[in-house]
Amino acid sequence: QELAFPEQTFRAGQRDLAEAVYRTAASGRCLLAQAPTGIGKTVGTLFPLLRAVPAHGIDKVAYLTCKGTGRLTALEALSDLRAGAAGQSLRVLTMVPKEEGCEHPDKACHGDACPLASGFYDRLPAARQQAVALGWLDATAQRQLALRHGICPYYLGQELVRWADVVVGDV
Repeated sequence: QELAFPEQTFRAGQRDLAEAVYRTAASGRCLLAQAPTGIGKTVGTLFPLLRAVPAHGIDKVAYLTCKGTGRLTALEALSDLRAGAAGQSLRVLTMVPKEEGCEHPDKACHGDACPLASGFYDRLPAARQQAVALGWLDATAQRQLALRHGICPYYLGQELVRWADVVVGDV
C-alpha cells in the first residue's frame, strides 16, 4: 500500500491509464486500453495493479509479453518499483520457456536420464527457501540458484509461482 511511483511525475496520459487500471483491478473487471508509444504503459499498469494487491485481495500479478524485449521492459519497471518497496519485499519471478531453461536438452526429464531431475524434490526445499528470501528471480538468477542446488532451472521456476507476487513471462 505504501509503494511509491518510481518517477517524479506521471507522463501525459499515464495517470489516466493508472487510475483506470486501479479502478478495474478494484472492481475485478477487465480493461482493454490503447495508448501511444512512450506514454509509460508498463509502469502505468504495473504500479496501480501492485497498489491494488493488498487492498483488494489480489494474490498475484501475471505480466505476459509477446517478445523478449517486452519482458525486459517489464523487469526494468519492476526493478524500479521494487526499489521503492519496503525492504524490497516485492517477489518477482521470470518464467522462461523450457527450451531456454533446460540445461540438458538431450536428456529426458526424469531422474533416470537427467542429473538435475534425480533427487529434485529432495533438494527443492532449500532452493525454494533461498529463492523466496532473494525475492528477485530473473532468468539468470533463477538458473544460478537452481544449479547451485543441483536442480532444473525450468522446473524451479514452475515450483516458485505460488511464492511470487509478480510473474513475468512470454505468451
